Amino acid sequence: MTFKNRFTAWTVLRNGPVDYFNYRNGISVRQRTDPPWRTFAGMTAYRHVLFALFGASLVVSVSGAYILLPFLLIDWTYRLLRFPETYRWEKSPLDAPLLIYAGWGFLTAIYNQSVGIKRMLGAQDAFLLFFLFSRGVTAGDIKTLWKGFLAASIFAGLWGGLQVVSGVNFLPNQQTYVGPSLFQSWPTGLVHQLALRNARAVGFRSHPLTYAEGFIPAFLPLLGFLIYQRFFNVRSRRFLWWGGAGLLAMGVGLVLSWARAVWLGLLGGSLILILSLKGRVKYRALAGMGICLAALFVGSPNFRERAVSIFRSQPGGYGSHESKILRYQLWEEALQDIKEHPVIGVGLKGAKWYIFDPLKNVMKKWSEAHNIFLQSAVERGLVGVGLFVWILVLIFSRIWSLKPPWKTVFISVYIAFLIAGLTESWTGDKEIALIFWAFVGIAEFFIRRPGGVHVEEKAP
Repeated sequence: MTFKNRFTAWTVLRNGPVDYFNYRNGISVRQRTDPPWRTFAGMTAYRHVLFALFGASLVVSVSGAYILLPFLLIDWTYRLLRFPETYRWEKSPLDAPLLIYAGWGFLTAIYNQSVGIKRMLGAQDAFLLFFLFSRGVTAGDIKTLWKGFLAASIFAGLWGGLQVVSGVNFLPNQQTYVGPSLFQSWPTGLVHQLALRNARAVGFRSHPLTYAEGFIPAFLPLLGFLIYQRFFNVRSRRFLWWGGAGLLAMGVGLVLSWARAVWLGLLGGSLILILSLKGRVKYRALAGMGICLAALFVGSPNFRERAVSIFRSQPGGYGSHESKILRYQLWEEALQDIKEHPVIGVGLKGAKWYIFDPLKNVMKKWSEAHNIFLQSAVERGLVGVGLFVWILVLIFSRIWSLKPPWKTVFISVYIAFLIAGLTESWTGDKEIALIFWAFVGIAEFFIRRPGGVHVEEKAP
């Protein structure tokens, strides 16, 4: 080890990564004249890697996200203790409602004895990401996080296409794989990653709906950046081509997941983005979206049948009619539980319904109502769903206070989540709950920083 390397290692151990950042950039450690905000916001290599990996893990592996989350919290605590003069705890209108909502959830679980302490905490730990990303990050952290999340989402979309090309299909009811004999000698783990699930792409998820819902915070912001290139100062032909390729890759995964509610959510979010434009650009964008949808209708009979089944009551392919009937039965069971337990509900993770699954031809136990409002009412009672609606209204009002075009981008993502939640209980899915509350925390960060992440940070 050279003298320079020994000095570098000693600098990191003695003074921490921020002083090492200053040393590497020619700033004297003893005679440093940087204002406090510079040391607080200074990005080091390890934080770039940490936030990029966390963003990617939200798409690829929820277990990886839970492994990295303690490191994010430790980093937040370290900076809070080392640079207290730069940190101010600013209250948010969402703080009290979220804490009350979580506390009420604990109370319902204890009263009904629905789950143990470990699962009780795990059912609501996604709320931590709101507090972390609204207060414990910098603009550079959010940029790095979203880049990692976007890159992983594009890769996941391509992987969904690869699953279709592989021809391997996993049948959960029989616990068997059907496909070419070529894959029979391959490792089981690899075959599982390359397999569809009931002829639907799942990427790295366990279910096609969570796979599709994970694209929402990547697809719509990227579309917004392409639409508002001039504002974001990224207007270039190269960005247009790469951004369009990214949308196409994610679009492949979205189509092959056959998730109708997510399609409607993305359609609504895209219309919000496009209708916010002015002049001829708006009509060109509408025409472009219409051409893309027409091409899918003409070129893919399966997409056409799946899309039309949203508004049709007759049976169709891909289990469209059967899944709708199943949801109606789940909603009826959920309403019955609400009548029997109107105030305090059945407790967190306490919903249990035994309903015949026509898609798998078996009697199955269900724990999700496939509607975020019914799910909240079943588990937490009418008090809980009232708190939930209060939180959603507050989130909308907070996002509405942003300045365009950030307001338009965040509103489009938020509305897409709500539309998807009408037929799916993503609040109970750890993968999507983590993504959603991280999104809400980032929105709160933007509210405290009206110019967005591209505005230079200043001393508090």
